[in-house]
Amino acid sequence: IYLAHQPALFALLLGLAYLAPPAIDTTEFVASCETRCFEDGGEGKMCHDACKCTAQEAIRSKALAGVTDEAERGRRLNEIAQRCVEKGD
Repeated sequence: IYLAHQPALFALLLGLAYLAPPAIDTTEFVASCETRCFEDGGEGKMCHDACKCTAQEAIRSKALAGVTDEAERGRRLNEIAQRCVEKGD
């Protein structure tokens, strides 16, 4: 019985994997962003909140999808970060 149901089980799990993509770890980005924010004179909580918001918004909006030019990536991230800082005020 198990062998008969195994293909159906794999098909079900594969379908679920497509519906729920893996979570993206933003820890490294947030840490790097916070370091840069502190160097630019930002303060603890403000830097953390703005960097976390920037990471989440970049993922949610897919603003960096297909962008290969580093200057363009930086410009887009700066725009997102600015909106996050303005929201935090």
